[in-house]
Amino acid sequence: MSRESSNDSPSGSSKALYSCYDDESENGISDRRKRHKVENSHGSSTTKNEIKDEDLEKINPQSHYYSNSSVGFDYIRERVRNHKDEIDRLRKANTNILLSCHKKLHLVIDLDHTLLNTTSLSDMSPEEEYLKTQTDYCLQNIDAFKYELPPKHKMTKLRPFVRTFLKEASNMFDMYIYTAGSRPYALKMVELLGKDYFGSRVISRDDFNDSSKMKCLELMHGKESAVLILDDNMDAWTRENQSNLILMRKYLFFKSKSAAYNRNFKTLSELKTDEIDELSQ
Repeated sequence: MSRESSNDSPSGSSKALYSCYDDESENGISDRRKRHKVENSHGSSTTKNEIKDEDLEKINPQSHYYSNSSVGFDYIRERVRNHKDEIDRLRKANTNILLSCHKKLHLVIDLDHTLLNTTSLSDMSPEEEYLKTQTDYCLQNIDAFKYELPPKHKMTKLRPFVRTFLKEASNMFDMYIYTAGSRPYALKMVELLGKDYFGSRVISRDDFNDSSKMKCLELMHGKESAVLILDDNMDAWTRENQSNLILMRKYLFFKSKSAAYNRNFKTLSELKTDEIDELSQ
């Protein structure tokens, strides 16, 4: 892994949204109870205590608190939204648990050009054709994978040492994937990288609250001051969150992706080499 400018599974320390272990609740109860505001069909609000995971399936999705002050956590539990004040309390509680019990912070990682590079087989240049004929075994030796993600056949190449990085980082961070890609694509990439590192902490463009599709830490289940971001594109993030970001050097393995950035030179795939060889020169 390289920075510009400047399989051990991690413990699943990020709890489900409603598993808040705050020492103080609004009623002074310390037995892991919580409060959840739900807006009914008439617009009035009621309070539900001790909502359990299985209870989420019984709540009418249309009765959730949907407003400008609500926050969606659909990537953790389908159709889960909550009032912003309650979310802030849960974020604080989750980060406090992470720090005190596991000595970890939150790490948010982009996918494309940060951890890996993906292209469609139909977009490969003539000098990349050799990759299409490689067996799955040979491709896996260089951490490359062919698969179908309808309607296209694709290939993904993992960045050198990405698995080592994730294994080491999992000891220090509760890790999230945050991508502008679709949810099916994000889940496929997590499958290749190692699902145990991320659990349900996978945020895709389908989860973005803002119509501008800018990434933001509002969707994080943790305090923003305890979050580190790794991304190759600072402009993808809201201005408020750019101070949390470490800008990564773009990983451009395939020709189609290099061309998208107007880099008209032979790519790593065409040269039959990789970033580690390039950096050692």
